[in-house]
Amino acid sequence: MPSAVIVGYGQMGHAIQHLLQNRCDIGIWKVAPRHILLTDQIHTRLPDCEFVFMCVPTAAHPELLQELVPNLARDCIVLSVAKGVDELGQTTAEILANRLSPDMTWGVLCGPMIANEIVAGKPAYAQAGMSKPSRFNEVLSLFSGSSLTLACSPLPHALSWSAALKNVYAPLFGILEALDLGDNARGMLLMTVIGEMNRLVEYLTGEPRAVYGEAGIADLMTTVTSPSSHHRALGQRVARGDLADMQAEGIHTLEILTQTERIPAGQFPLFDIAAALARSPLRVPDLLRDWLRAPFRT
Repeated sequence: MPSAVIVGYGQMGHAIQHLLQNRCDIGIWKVAPRHILLTDQIHTRLPDCEFVFMCVPTAAHPELLQELVPNLARDCIVLSVAKGVDELGQTTAEILANRLSPDMTWGVLCGPMIANEIVAGKPAYAQAGMSKPSRFNEVLSLFSGSSLTLACSPLPHALSWSAALKNVYAPLFGILEALDLGDNARGMLLMTVIGEMNRLVEYLTGEPRAVYGEAGIADLMTTVTSPSSHHRALGQRVARGDLADMQAEGIHTLEILTQTERIPAGQFPLFDIAAALARSPLRVPDLLRDWLRAPFRT
């Protein structure tokens, strides 16, 4: 039976455990902020571990990988489900590429993977963006017979950006819904977000049309329609003037990308509107209304 370690035991950690039960010998590292020292049990497991699943926010990856990597076998596959950027503006894929040696295999799992649905046994879908696609069958075999359907992609960086940007745009749909602007406006917003995400991912990675798959459109549609979507609910609260809880992966991504200037201002109009969520969120409903009334769009 394959062996795996799950890093982080929040909702996604539980979901990955559910998918792997009876398929894998599982160890769980219940990391917490400011407490990331390896437990003796996990330290003992790592040298023989075949898979590591990073189920923590992207910003936590660098510090945790610093603890993990020296203890991993060279043939271990490290996979992450995180959808954001760290404090330097690096995506999950960029962190893994920088922190792991070139001979190691890593990947990102991106797509519609709502944790509570996975635990309930409902279908979930993801693209596995692999640094070495030749090893995808090992990942596929691990999840064989589970409720997760996997597809292989050789574009982990494009997938990672698609996943991060999905959370950037999602609150706009919650705002639109709370303002009761209607289905016509939502259709226009959705069409334009997809086009802009595609241009942004191509700008950042050089890969065209990478958003047209599970990691992009499918995950975006899931997030903007799901009643359990944190980012959709955040947008609804902003539209009502409630700024009590602005903690979200997408907001963190906006803050960091604005600080690092990885995305040029003025070239991606809806991203610029979303970026105001990190600076002056109460302006965003009016900015979105104005955009919807504009006669021309790029």
